[in-house]
Amino acid sequence: MTKKEMIKTLQQKEAELFLEMKQYEHMFGQESPQHKTKRSSWCVIYELMNEFGIKPDAFLPENMEAVGIVIERVKGEAAD
Repeated sequence: MTKKEMIKTLQQKEAELFLEMKQYEHMFGQESPQHKTKRSSWCVIYELMNEFGIKPDAFLPENMEAVGIVIERVKGEAAD
């Protein structure tokens, strides 16, 4: 596996975990055990990437979907 492939693999895994974390947050709430477990998993990959200076790929479909979840939550909170 080349360095470029490793970076892409890490970015993909980070995006998948970020989406799962946001989905669990939406379904179960921020303080739920399910969300906390997903957040811990995501943090491991995110911190590893940060350590190596690898930025998340914001254009991966999973990251874009996760951002959509965040936007909907913010819209809902603004409407309240």
